[in-house]
Amino acid sequence: MFPKISIITITHQGREKYIPELLQSIKSQSFQNWELIIVDNGSYDDTKNLIEKEMMHDPRISYIKNDTDQGISLARNQALQKAKGEYIAVLDSDDLWADKEKLTKQIAYLETNQNCAAVGTGVIVIDEQNKELSRYQNETDAKKIKQNLLFKNQIAHSSVMYKKAAALHVGGYDTKLPFLEDYNLWLKMGAMWKLANLEGFMTKYRIHQTNVTKEKILAMMKMNIKLIVKYKHDYPGFWRAYIRRVLHYIAKRITG
Repeated sequence: MFPKISIITITHQGREKYIPELLQSIKSQSFQNWELIIVDNGSYDDTKNLIEKEMMHDPRISYIKNDTDQGISLARNQALQKAKGEYIAVLDSDDLWADKEKLTKQIAYLETNQNCAAVGTGVIVIDEQNKELSRYQNETDAKKIKQNLLFKNQIAHSSVMYKKAAALHVGGYDTKLPFLEDYNLWLKMGAMWKLANLEGFMTKYRIHQTNVTKEKILAMMKMNIKLIVKYKHDYPGFWRAYIRRVLHYIAKRITG
């Protein structure tokens, strides 16, 4: 029997210590008809041995090892192409699910709302020691999500469940993008179907105390501007979003 849900996890060097808690988070879900596809994007730690030991005890887990970093979008597409489930749930290797009913609630929503392609949840932001830093709830109403999607990404990636057929129809993740690949996917899918978020903080998103260079931040901000220009005819509020993004970009260039 094919799994109903394919869970996609991308990991890389330095994330080995989070794998046990990630697996426990997934196995604790009340909905159990899933497969887990882990793509290891060029790690050289003990991740491979750790996951292979888990695979011996749980045949639902599969593993793809890339000897070098293939880029995040290509790694996500590798898993998407391998997925057998009707629905895709994303959980990156350093994030967690905080609600044991998350998958059950999301499947129920997508099967009730056939014109919806993807549904996320509220997010708890945690640090490297699992300490809660903040919480946020994006818009839940599909109409409000469309109104605000150019202004701000409305779906946290590790919170999402989406229809595999919809993602494949729009070409999956764009391999030309080194980041913001999730935002781009929502913009592509949202132009054709509805998007939604469930109320409730069901996902834990981890932030790290790493030094992100000013150049990388500016590159991400510049790409964000390009994306909203690309999709300006598909969503309302372009000038509001464009002016906000450009002003933030200019301020970052000046102040660092």
